[in-house]
Amino acid sequence: PFVGEPGSFTRTANRHDFSLAAPSSTMLDLLKSEGYDVISVGKIFDLFAGRGLTESNPTKGNTDGINKTIEMMDRDFNGLCFINLVDFDMKYGHRNDIEGYNNAMHEFDDALATILGKLYFASGDISRNALEMMYVCFVNNELLSKYNLENPQKYVESGDWTYDKFIEMCQGVYEGAGTKDADADTFGYMCSGIHNDPWFYGSGATICEKDENGYIVSSESMFGERVVDTLDKMIGLFGSPYGIYTDSVKHQRAFRDNRILFCTDRCRCSHKVFAENADCKYVVVPCPKYNKDQDRFYTVMGNPFTLYAIAANCEDKAKASAFVECMASEGYRKVTPAVFELSLKTKYVDDPTSGEMYDIIRESLTYDLGRIFSNDLIGQGDFRSAISMASNSWMTRKVGIEKRLDSLTKKLMQSFESLG
Repeated sequence: PFVGEPGSFTRTANRHDFSLAAPSSTMLDLLKSEGYDVISVGKIFDLFAGRGLTESNPTKGNTDGINKTIEMMDRDFNGLCFINLVDFDMKYGHRNDIEGYNNAMHEFDDALATILGKLYFASGDISRNALEMMYVCFVNNELLSKYNLENPQKYVESGDWTYDKFIEMCQGVYEGAGTKDADADTFGYMCSGIHNDPWFYGSGATICEKDENGYIVSSESMFGERVVDTLDKMIGLFGSPYGIYTDSVKHQRAFRDNRILFCTDRCRCSHKVFAENADCKYVVVPCPKYNKDQDRFYTVMGNPFTLYAIAANCEDKAKASAFVECMASEGYRKVTPAVFELSLKTKYVDDPTSGEMYDIIRESLTYDLGRIFSNDLIGQGDFRSAISMASNSWMTRKVGIEKRLDSLTKKLMQSFESLG
């Protein structure tokens, strides 16, 4: 593993680590057992004693590792590519070689433009909007007590927090003259426009999905039985005395004033709107799931959840890539924990269980490329329109929407491919 004379040995790329096998299954073992590709680049094979991998690619240093990583990103595989750039540690870290480490970082930064060129946008911890824009279901404590209703957090834990349970709890919650006045009456549920989107996504549906080749195509779930049934349920609720559909955003103020039992909106309402009334007390739960058999909740993001893109004509892609990476790292390590753990889960809730609910909500986030690129595709108004018009003509719209969507997704993919 080294050459030279005593006092001036030089380590070579032939060095190997001989590790003990892990005492129990690792994530690599689990991925492999489920049939996924588990590809290593660098000394990963040595670190895991060769276990849990489907392919190993040894390297002779950082430059070789970076080149092999770029080659892997051009390959079609389904699973994990696990990379170790050994020079950072072996050559420079152990020796406190600051200049050498700095040069290696510059080499990697220069390669980032090629590596990240395979990605078009970044989200998540890079922006606090990814937390603030999560859709949640706020539940008014005063109305829970007044109508002698169970705290729905109980149903989340038992698996019974479903569309039907939500509608059942709304039934009987109404106070007014019978004319359904959104500005004065009390309802089980009030909603408008975009804030109906959680009902579409909560059923597990999406506008787009990826085919076997990784291309964006229209999703079969968009016109599935669950979406049709969801529309029937929501049209029925809004047609009853206990629910009301409005053309403007009135539900936030109604909830703040303790006039609706449920409010489905982005979690930022907790400190942007509801905090205006000290008497507005509530608990937090995920937006319901379609039925009890559904194995998870689906949390949709509000539209302005922020994407960061590097322009194709950027003069210094390496520097821009490094900057975006630093923002994401800073967000992950500092901003997200502060906002999520200290604010959303603690400061803006009145009970510890709501904090636990936020964990479920965040773990259930779903990203739909059809929603992200809706302006270039078909928009998001069809589902909302079906509810507002109280006419479930969803399946009659299918042929026209799918035809438009198929054409537009092809154009979107062409724009991606033109980026190289």
